[in-house]
Amino acid sequence: MNRIWRGTTQWLAQVWTDIKASTDPALLGVARFFGLLYGPIDTSLPIDQALRKSLAYRLPRHAGWRHALGGIAYLLFLLMVITGVLLAVYYRPSAQEAFPSVQYIVSGVTLGWLIRDVHVWTASLLVVVVLAHMARVFFAAAYKPPRETNWLIGILLLFVVLAFGATGYLLAWDQSAYWTVTGALNALEGLPILGGIAVELLRADPIVSGATLSRFFAMHVVVLPWFALGLLGFHFTMVRRHGIAPPPEGTVEPGPGRRFFPNHLMRSYMVGVLVLALVITIAVIAPRHLGTAARPGVVPGPLARHLGLRPVLPPGAGACPAPAVRPQPRTGSAAPPTGGRHRAGLLPRLHRSLGGGPDPPDRAPGTCHARGTGTRPSRRGVRPRQRLGDTGSEAMSPISILAALVLIGPLPTVTALRVAVAVPPQRVFALDSTYGCLACHADKRAAFVEGAHAERGIQCHDCHGGDPAAMALPAAHRGGFTGAPSKVATVALCGSCHSNPNRMRQYGLMTGQVAEFRTSRHGILLLEKHDEDAPTCTDCHDAHRILRPDDARSTVYPTNIARTCGRCHEDQKLMGKYGLRTDQVAQFNRSAHGVALMANQNFAAPTCLGCHGSHSALPPATTEIANVCSRCHVLVGTAFESGPHGKAAQAGKLAGCLGCHANHDTERVPVDSLAATCTKCHAAGSPARTLGETIQKDATQAADDLVAAQRAIEELDRLGQQTGDLRFRYQTARTAFLQITEVQHSLDLGRLEEQTRRVRSISRDLRGAAEAAGERQWEHRLWLAPIWFLALAWVSLSWLTLRRIERKGPDE
Repeated sequence: MNRIWRGTTQWLAQVWTDIKASTDPALLGVARFFGLLYGPIDTSLPIDQALRKSLAYRLPRHAGWRHALGGIAYLLFLLMVITGVLLAVYYRPSAQEAFPSVQYIVSGVTLGWLIRDVHVWTASLLVVVVLAHMARVFFAAAYKPPRETNWLIGILLLFVVLAFGATGYLLAWDQSAYWTVTGALNALEGLPILGGIAVELLRADPIVSGATLSRFFAMHVVVLPWFALGLLGFHFTMVRRHGIAPPPEGTVEPGPGRRFFPNHLMRSYMVGVLVLALVITIAVIAPRHLGTAARPGVVPGPLARHLGLRPVLPPGAGACPAPAVRPQPRTGSAAPPTGGRHRAGLLPRLHRSLGGGPDPPDRAPGTCHARGTGTRPSRRGVRPRQRLGDTGSEAMSPISILAALVLIGPLPTVTALRVAVAVPPQRVFALDSTYGCLACHADKRAAFVEGAHAERGIQCHDCHGGDPAAMALPAAHRGGFTGAPSKVATVALCGSCHSNPNRMRQYGLMTGQVAEFRTSRHGILLLEKHDEDAPTCTDCHDAHRILRPDDARSTVYPTNIARTCGRCHEDQKLMGKYGLRTDQVAQFNRSAHGVALMANQNFAAPTCLGCHGSHSALPPATTEIANVCSRCHVLVGTAFESGPHGKAAQAGKLAGCLGCHANHDTERVPVDSLAATCTKCHAAGSPARTLGETIQKDATQAADDLVAAQRAIEELDRLGQQTGDLRFRYQTARTAFLQITEVQHSLDLGRLEEQTRRVRSISRDLRGAAEAAGERQWEHRLWLAPIWFLALAWVSLSWLTLRRIERKGPDE
């Protein structure tokens, strides 16, 4: 055995001797270029002797511990590169797979959680160390000539380090990263000229998307590393060329100086080992927790307030395939997305924004009276005769943009373009002062121009008649002028358009509203009983400011409907005429439906129209209550009808849903109050009361188990564990709990016990997974003891060795 060992060691020694003899010492220049060696390389010597000579290069005697900050920054950079390469092996840079791949790294890859957290915390500490290094250089006055170029390189390296953090932050693709980057890009877009160009380059889409993620990933792993290595090599070259700056006081200690190795390099190694142990400790104790996967359509509340983000469309305002988000302006209004319809009208607005004044009379949009333009009045307003080359679009052409750039310069042009794009589209309305109606009714224009009718090109005379070309009375009121229509006439006037299928088809609107209104309680009072206190169309929709239903300012926007109904139904004098209560709106606002709609902005919750209808407003009879509620609560309604309560309601012995729930003041009955609700009809000790207590006990236990399961999921998220499959199981438990709610209405005790066992089983499994993850985290923390023991032992041994070397003298 000894012969084999001696033979192996001799062979390895011979191989090493051959390598040293055949290797060009110029290869050490690569290590010197990247800062691993300081002294010059003597290419006339063998590689081992050249290495020892370079390591023995002398540094000034004042080069001490504070000069190790640069080496620590370089060490952290190398650590960040190494961990980044390991992460890139498993990371997938796509919007669909980025977040799951990070979860897999954390929970499925051996030590993947540690590599990721070391990478994250190394990036953070690198910024701190670089700033400390620059502060040391600044206070040492090492930025002065001839080292000013190296100072500028250091500033560039600081920006590169910050760029690493900015581009890497999005790669996790969770909610926090997504919306933080969205806010940062929106703020960057506000910079003149270069801001929009930079955002276009980085975002690659109207919103942050998979294309943005791909560009951030490419910059993070390809562009920035090469740029950083080039700057570092230049930085090290300049340091070697000019040497370490002398002390600020100008006095240099006499003596031959300290050797690069082991004196200076060992100091850097000692600090580096401590920093590495610190990084691992922080990574183990304070890991960066994974949130939820990025959801471009959902702005987290705390982030929205912190970043000043608001969705362009208000919540529930309609389907939005790709929500565009802009920073909230100081005026408090959200800027619209720069879509095609907002680019329309850009040229005339640019003309006005550049000081060109209002549009000429013959070019004003929707002009109804013009001189010498060949226009003619029509039922829908004046239609200008199309000119040669006029495409009918007001979008700014490239020639116009080029002309503006030449005449007024780039900055005003870009500013005007940004302002013009942010302005809502102009309504097709008579803006020309020669339009006759405005001579007396200019106050109506401000309200009408915001409405949907103005957008569709409807003019004053379409509803009121008269001659819009006349500038004075009585000529303006000729030609069938009707003035302000009565309430009954208003219904017929609105129906002339809204009951016309050919006209409504182009807007995708229904045509049965007027017919429904005629059979409604409101319509019967107005049209049959000629009650002038009954509402007409304009009482709910306004007369001139008729906004779209998805406009948050509209009177029929979901959160405004209760207020609109309350104009009449909270009027005690008016409701006293019909013997109706006036507290229904107040009851609705504090009910479960009202809280869900108003406070939680849940637009699936019913408004007044959900139960009573819109144009066909009728109060549901008692026997119809269950049918009305079943339009939303389908499964619960089916279960109710199959149970004893439903049969009693059909027989008229029970007031349907109102037997347990209120009318407008509808409240959810808590699971721990089910038995108390049963006491309204059933005496204590009765079989029905006992059944209610059993249902309450099982439902309460299921609710507690569901809460425990949710907390387990949150704990797993906090620990950075992969929770995709577990979330599906949690949703299964939640569905089972909702089915328990159905069982409460059917009183099927067998199904209740089955669903309760299902919730309990899933909750037990999720709690076990969370406990196991917590135990693993404590096991990870136990690793810190041997890590710090080895680190401190290495530092102590190195410090003693360094003291011994320095006592021997500079030549030892």
